[in-house]
Amino acid sequence: MIQNQNKRHTPNMKTTHGQTAAANDKTAALDEALMTGLRAFQQERGLSQAQLAKRLGISPAYVTLAFQGRFPGDVPAFEKRVEALLEGDAQSEREIVAVSLCSCGFLVESMRQFLFSVEHTQDIGVAWNAAGNGKTCAIAVYANAQPSAVVVTALKSLSGWRSVRDALLAALPVKRRGKGESWNKFLVRTFRGSKRLLIVDNAHLLTESARQWLAYDWHEQTGCGLALVGNENIKEQWRANDQHLSRVGIALELPAGSDAKADAREILAQFMPEAARDADALALASRIMKARGAARAVRKHAALAHELLASKAAPDAAAALRLANSMLLSDVRLAA
Repeated sequence: MIQNQNKRHTPNMKTTHGQTAAANDKTAALDEALMTGLRAFQQERGLSQAQLAKRLGISPAYVTLAFQGRFPGDVPAFEKRVEALLEGDAQSEREIVAVSLCSCGFLVESMRQFLFSVEHTQDIGVAWNAAGNGKTCAIAVYANAQPSAVVVTALKSLSGWRSVRDALLAALPVKRRGKGESWNKFLVRTFRGSKRLLIVDNAHLLTESARQWLAYDWHEQTGCGLALVGNENIKEQWRANDQHLSRVGIALELPAGSDAKADAREILAQFMPEAARDADALALASRIMKARGAARAVRKHAALAHELLASKAAPDAAAALRLANSMLLSDVRLAA
């Protein structure tokens, strides 16, 4: 059973004589979910009470009292400070990730157009492309430019409706349910009318129950856009059910937006900078980009080749890529 994390407790307080006394009128209980998030924030960063208080803009003594479960001040104002800190932290993490992403790449522009359309039509959109062509990266680039978007990734072992719902909950930095409110109702209340976009990556892994939950319990109730991205199997999955098919708006195969050489150079610049400046190495990476695995295959080759070059196992970037190719499972064979 999932317990109501928003339930407020009123703990007993000790008097100066060690006797138990009821809480006085000048203190009030704090939201448990927020305080759990604040403790995790402090622990993950190794912050002292004073450092945490400085980030919140309050006295260290108030932080100590808050962690004891009571707060002798303006509770709504304090909780807003905590929410802002946690929300800001989530955004900072996204910005850090954005630094390592390709700003332009194999599917970035076509993905941007697809997600933008789904977000603004507030419909269900389905898009697909072969594995390794950069769908996940393109989604991340869009999400970093649109902080209101929420991204959930389906996994083979976590693809049912409850797993998808829990992943969606986990993506929200602040979870505050009303008294007696279920998690489903909380999600509907949180998203309804917000026009926020939900993006599900690897959506071809979703079970029938997950597709049902997303189409009816979430999308129909919230009115928010739902973008489902996966491999080409996703097309037939949504066609197989008339009720699901009738709810899909945009459905398309994502076209590549730029040439293989440009994309290969972009990836090499991140994982093997010396190869991005080497014409022979770039030509080899471009060949890999055009084959199965595409961007993912280039990244794997570049990461391994970089280590081989650093260990002196190969004399130059091109030779390192060829050696890496001989060690990887690939349908492209680069001649020595």
